[in-house]
Amino acid sequence: MKRLPNLSACPKLRMLGIKDNSLSSLDGCFMPVCLEWLIAAGNQIEELPNIPRLCNIRKLMLSHNKLTCGALAPVAEIKSLEMIRVAANALEAFPEALLRHPNLAWLAVGGNPFAEDALKRHLAEGQESLDFSEVDLGEKLGSGAGATVHEGVWRDQKVAVKIWDSECFSDGTARTEWAANRVASHPGHPCLVAILGTFEEPRRGMVLELLPGAKAAAGPPTFQTVTRDALPCHGGPGPIYSIPAARRIATNVAAAGAYLHSKGLMHGDIYLHNTLVILDGPKDSSSVKDVRLSDFGAAAAVDDPAMRRLEVRSFGWLLQDLLESHAEPQNEGEASTLELIKDIRQRCASSDPSELPSFDEIVGQLG
Repeated sequence: MKRLPNLSACPKLRMLGIKDNSLSSLDGCFMPVCLEWLIAAGNQIEELPNIPRLCNIRKLMLSHNKLTCGALAPVAEIKSLEMIRVAANALEAFPEALLRHPNLAWLAVGGNPFAEDALKRHLAEGQESLDFSEVDLGEKLGSGAGATVHEGVWRDQKVAVKIWDSECFSDGTARTEWAANRVASHPGHPCLVAILGTFEEPRRGMVLELLPGAKAAAGPPTFQTVTRDALPCHGGPGPIYSIPAARRIATNVAAAGAYLHSKGLMHGDIYLHNTLVILDGPKDSSSVKDVRLSDFGAAAAVDDPAMRRLEVRSFGWLLQDLLESHAEPQNEGEASTLELIKDIRQRCASSDPSELPSFDEIVGQLG
């Protein structure tokens, strides 16, 4: 498809998927104002005429197109926007107007010229590649987003092995995710899944620590929630966390975010569903004994601290999810913790990016 048909008279259309076509232009006049979720990755889009007309868009997926900074800039007029995926475009910089956006929280920008330049500099500090012949692959553990994960053994240690099956996916590219993991792994952080090594042959991949019993802290967004995780209160999976568990999750994710930012990296997809927890007890337990931030599919190297700070808003939404799915406080200490989380969440919701706290500040508050 080279031209978008006129869908502007579809008053109930909330999500539109037109990925992997041959569109060179995406005209907002051809889509209904009620649209909240637009997926147009994998086209040849160079311009976005009348895009501010789509004033209800919350989630905009435009990776693997040909957008420049100037072409993307009008998107900043969509004040409802919370997530933007513009990986692997032709952005020589990120639009200044989007850096001032009042609600933008999740960004994927890897594979653009400005992010590639930063990544090359940081890669020089990363770990050396390992020899894939030393890895014994075992059974398949799962797959998704262009990659397959296997159990394996490496140097007499049980590990997980992630191998990319394709180069491109909606949040970015295999190369960018691989490289970001490589940078983050040197020296690594206890609140991230440890990357033990990376390899490029026979296909790009990496060896990770195996975390028996680890599970996602919540379900991913649905058609109904758009950008929000599916929580028990929304009919999603997962336990109702105790107040101490909620604080542990928040503290570890913030510490992981602070470490990534110190390495010049932006995670791009901070969510409970990208946070692995090991429950302390049965599967319906509300307590946790370990928490790790995972999934670098939307990660990028970003030199501008103002851009990195925008994703503190995504951490604010993670706190909101914890506030909507926690057990009742059992004592005054837990009640005080709950008020602390509410206060940090409020600060992370500022519409003025200059007032957003850093992850270092948040870690200091959470202790």
